[in-house]
Amino acid sequence: MNLRNTTAWLLILGPILLIIGGLVFGPGINSVDEWKDTGTLLKALGENTSLQGLSAIVTSLGIIVILMAFIGMKDSMKDNSECYMWSGILLVLLSIPAQIAEQGLHAGAAEVAALPGGAGMATGATLIAAAHGIGAISTVIFFIGIAIIGIAILIQKNYLAVSALNIIVGIAFMATGILGVIGIAGIEYVSQLTWIAWIIFMATTLLTGIFTLVFNKK
Repeated sequence: MNLRNTTAWLLILGPILLIIGGLVFGPGINSVDEWKDTGTLLKALGENTSLQGLSAIVTSLGIIVILMAFIGMKDSMKDNSECYMWSGILLVLLSIPAQIAEQGLHAGAAEVAALPGGAGMATGATLIAAAHGIGAISTVIFFIGIAIIGIAILIQKNYLAVSALNIIVGIAFMATGILGVIGIAGIEYVSQLTWIAWIIFMATTLLTGIFTLVFNKK
């Protein structure tokens, strides 16, 4: 398997891992309002302590896999596009330790929330608040990196064999980054707009991997 095909499969695998980690192994909360309610969130986490640990591991692995895919994409970038790509990759890389820490704090909150008699609820609330603070900062950095990667794809213009797809993918990554930053900095970390940005990001990354496989450059 050559580097391009490996990159494509990593682009496909990464979002799948994020979906599995967030939805399958997550606390089972599917609305923004429930995520904002610390009591509801802690109750859900406490009922799924082992799954929350798996969620943290799988979600963190998904982000790392996507970073590896972006590094693979970088090898097709030249001149100014390569500079933009490296800048975006660096920001994504810088955000990952804090994103993993956020997942770890959620796992820790799940453990204390499961203590009998609600003994760990106060500690759990503190851990959730810390997770949201760390998550907000790291995710803003992450989405800025994604927007810059979108710019790199637009400048390069020929990462994918079909030129129109390069424009669509580049704009989609840029839009994802902008929406993510606006959602967090302009509204709040746990917001509908932030969720939409993550959904668009996962869909765009997955489709980019599929396009890379289907429209393979000769």
